[in-house]
Amino acid sequence: MEGIVRHARPVNLRFDIVLMQLAGADKIAMSGKGETPPVIQSHEQVAVYHGVPSIDLAREVTDRIDAGGFTWEQDFKSDVHAPPFGQALYARSIIRLLDHAWCEPPAAAAVTQPHPAPEALDEKSYFRGRLVDTAAVERDDGWALISNWTPSDKVATRPGFADVPMLVADPPERRAAFDLKVRPSDCWSPRGLTLGRRNTAPTADRFAARSCLRGTAAAYISSGRAHWRPIPPPHGTN
Repeated sequence: MEGIVRHARPVNLRFDIVLMQLAGADKIAMSGKGETPPVIQSHEQVAVYHGVPSIDLAREVTDRIDAGGFTWEQDFKSDVHAPPFGQALYARSIIRLLDHAWCEPPAAAAVTQPHPAPEALDEKSYFRGRLVDTAAVERDDGWALISNWTPSDKVATRPGFADVPMLVADPPERRAAFDLKVRPSDCWSPRGLTLGRRNTAPTADRFAARSCLRGTAAAYISSGRAHWRPIPPPHGTN
């Protein structure tokens, strides 16, 4: 979370940010016991350190379920994307925060002030992260850089994950590599039936990744030297 805050603030120190701790079945279970989920503890630490308002929606949902207002199984049903009911609840909480923050109009001579820019709370957070251009990859004949990729199985896609440049390996058992400068690293890959396991093994000066691919791969890598080698899917998978 600190990586997101520290990516945004240097662009404009007057950039306002609101953190939202979304609900999930695991968070509700912990909140119901009076415990704060570790991920929320971490996000709240970042919020306090960087002076960012935060809404603990997981706690609100838990309290409302305990009060009999609704149920998780019937009204939310998802740990990932809230249904319209949950989205409306989230929206009302955000509106309450903004109404409280702007309950009085600013003075006529008021001037926006920059937020503080403290040093990193965690030097290993992703505030130095960047996307590496796939065109820079050294790849063998098993990989192709497609400038306007779309899935061959015609499944539904989300904006930004189709009609974009994509490294594609077909058949599997192919390698690709490029030099990187900072740690940590990871691969950014679209999800779907054409993607299987991805195994990574960073070394002192390289970042190695093996992907169980049947067609598609992309990368978010930021350290060492990246090596990709797609491997065949497990037996019985597509």
